[in-house]
Amino acid sequence: QRELNRLRDQLVRDQRTLEWGKAVTQHLAHESMTSLAGARHIRQRVNELIGALIADQLLKTPTTTSFHLTIHNGNIDLEAETR
Repeated sequence: QRELNRLRDQLVRDQRTLEWGKAVTQHLAHESMTSLAGARHIRQRVNELIGALIADQLLKTPTTTSFHLTIHNGNIDLEAETR
């Protein structure tokens, strides 16, 4: 939750929003539980799984203002809205 909040705060500075449901938090926790690296691993997974999706979306559509994370078929999906 903390790493998602950190990412959301970064987007807020650029006047963008990021939302997610409990399923996303649970998915990230489950993905990270297998590692002995602890919080560092969670930060890396958030950057790998979500940060990369957001960066790709912004490269394709720089006017994107809103992001919503969901879980679909065991994967994190990103829904985006533009201005």
